[in-house]
Amino acid sequence: MVRAFLDQQDAWMRDTVRQVGWAVQWVCGEGQKPPFAYTVGLFGVGHPELAIFGMSAGYSGGVLNEVAGRVRRGQPVAQGELITFADWPHRLHALPLVNVAEVLFVANRFFGRPDHDSVPGLQLVWDDKAGRFPWEPDYSVPQWLQPLPGTFRA
Repeated sequence: MVRAFLDQQDAWMRDTVRQVGWAVQWVCGEGQKPPFAYTVGLFGVGHPELAIFGMSAGYSGGVLNEVAGRVRRGQPVAQGELITFADWPHRLHALPLVNVAEVLFVANRFFGRPDHDSVPGLQLVWDDKAGRFPWEPDYSVPQWLQPLPGTFRA
């Protein structure tokens, strides 16, 4: 039963990446583990996969699809870059995802990468309503909801 599910998931992922250029994998959070989402497919064009924590499936999918679309149109995301949007009030910082093997399981399976040689990843860290990031004083989002890179394991 599990094998059949994984086969269907893999087929959907291959078709989506082939047609769109990437797919978004969303993971439901539980308790003090946040929901998160990440791209699958950008590594195939020489770009790190993108991950974002603490958002609903709709918001994380929207953000990742927008940024991945920029990447596919020739605007790669650089480590440390500040990303802005015309129609969304938040900003993102692109930080290195240092423990990719513990987060981007489906991307590694898709590309056949072992844990010791994972696909590269960037974590897109968002600001709060006041424009503060998690490392700044008075950041208003609970730390568990948006963990800093390297502090979360799926």
